[in-house]
Amino acid sequence: MSLAENSQNVSEDQILQRFGYRQEYKRELRRFASFAVGFSFISITTGIFTTYGAVLNWGGPLGIWTWPIVIVGQLLVALIFAALASRMPLAGYSYQWMSRLANPKIGWLIGWVSFIFLIVDVVAVDYAVAATVLPSLFNYAETNQNAWLVTGIVIIIQMMLIIFSTLWSTRINSAAVGTEIIGIVGLTLLLVIVGAARSLLNVNHLFSTGVVPSAGYFNLGTLTSTGPFMLSFLLGAFTIVGFEAAANLAEETKEAHSVVPFAMWSSVVLSGVVGFAFLIALNLASGDIKLTRPVLLITCLVRQPCCLRLSIWRQSSFTPAHAINFLQHGGSASARLRYQL
Repeated sequence: MSLAENSQNVSEDQILQRFGYRQEYKRELRRFASFAVGFSFISITTGIFTTYGAVLNWGGPLGIWTWPIVIVGQLLVALIFAALASRMPLAGYSYQWMSRLANPKIGWLIGWVSFIFLIVDVVAVDYAVAATVLPSLFNYAETNQNAWLVTGIVIIIQMMLIIFSTLWSTRINSAAVGTEIIGIVGLTLLLVIVGAARSLLNVNHLFSTGVVPSAGYFNLGTLTSTGPFMLSFLLGAFTIVGFEAAANLAEETKEAHSVVPFAMWSSVVLSGVVGFAFLIALNLASGDIKLTRPVLLITCLVRQPCCLRLSIWRQSSFTPAHAINFLQHGGSASARLRYQL
């Protein structure tokens, strides 16, 4: 189906009928809600909080410069997905696309691979919030048993939201996106402003290899190993994924053939710009990296901004925002894909 055929003159019900479906979901999602699905699934806070400390160990501060390269590559992928979503605005995105581009057997295989990815991703993110953010928010012990118990509770809450109301789950998701954008921009500004006021910023960190030797830094590696700079690509590759989740709710989105494609590529662009600004701020405010263990450094900078002697009210205001950001990783996308399979 061409873009011209998906025009305003053709109803969304008629578009579904051309693919052999009838409208079953309520079309309640608008432009911002669709964008919020893609942006929240990327969740730059989740990705950066999880991988930044490891990247400092692998590739040093210079490793953050792999981020813009990943953004460009993922933007090209998002544009391809956008073209597919505009022509096939159907729930079950990867399954639907491959079933029609190749054949139903390949579509079934790709669909299950995507479903497994979504399951692993949702549980991993829920465990991250249970193990790192919620203990600070509710003052309980950070043990493995507590982390898994709280992970189960979070999954049940997400499941109930999905079962009883897509509208409410998207409202919560949209609110969470707002807190993420405000929180990450606010924390970026605080790191830079407070760091500058206390002469704690170091521009040299932007181009330093830190604890990583500079010899062979840009080597591509071998079959069994990789160079420090190449390994640092995991920072962006781990984070900038899941933007296609907006396509999975296409049958619940108004004017899906135009709204969903915009949601995918715009979520990648905004995540890339805001995330890179935050990474630069972290590098500038990271202190003497060669004398500091990077994993402890990122834990201190992100989870406890008082490392820069920020006031207690700033720390307490960011922690709930971080919790909401993590919790926005619901299972709506996986539920829709499983239903189509």
